[in-house]
Amino acid sequence: MEKVYKINSVKNPKVDTDYDAYCNEFDGKEIIGSNMIGVRDYDKPKMLYFTADFLSIPDSDFPFTDVSFPIISNRMFSILKNVKQFDCDIIPVCMLDDSFIGNQFDRKGKLKEEVPSNCNYLALQFKSCENVFDYSNSDFTKSLIFPEKVGTIKRLVLKVPKDGFKPLFKIKEAMEYVFVSEKAKQALELNNIKGCAFEEIETLT
Repeated sequence: MEKVYKINSVKNPKVDTDYDAYCNEFDGKEIIGSNMIGVRDYDKPKMLYFTADFLSIPDSDFPFTDVSFPIISNRMFSILKNVKQFDCDIIPVCMLDDSFIGNQFDRKGKLKEEVPSNCNYLALQFKSCENVFDYSNSDFTKSLIFPEKVGTIKRLVLKVPKDGFKPLFKIKEAMEYVFVSEKAKQALELNNIKGCAFEEIETLT
């Protein structure tokens, strides 16, 4: 039986703040979470800037941030893509050292050269959801607002597709979760990818 896992980022315990990195303010920040968690096209920013604790950056490939969508290293993305292709859009992400004192950008909005930065990250928006939720064996309640949709999930079971799970994917029944296949998990661990926690999810054929 092919295994699958829910993947989460792990906060660096050495960092005193709530998150390892915080998304900088920009026009449209208040709606980017709802846009990125969905699969529809929208006018994406060309770059996202995060102010980060460099005790975690770049040691973490999956930093614990204050946004609802995954931020991963370019290396982690490349490893996942080498396992098997999956459909997603990306936004380049630049991490800025939170120890820098003063304005990070000049009057024209350009990042100052003296600001320590690490631009080896990206934000992911999945462009489709996998139809693998097992309605017969999962234990869930219906949404109170939208009765035709899944509400609270008490027991999550996924069906193994004929061609196997994609390395990284989402399901429409639980858009807040990100899942990783067994082969992808093994590839990440083999390449010493850091900052990931894996929770095995029950699967049935």
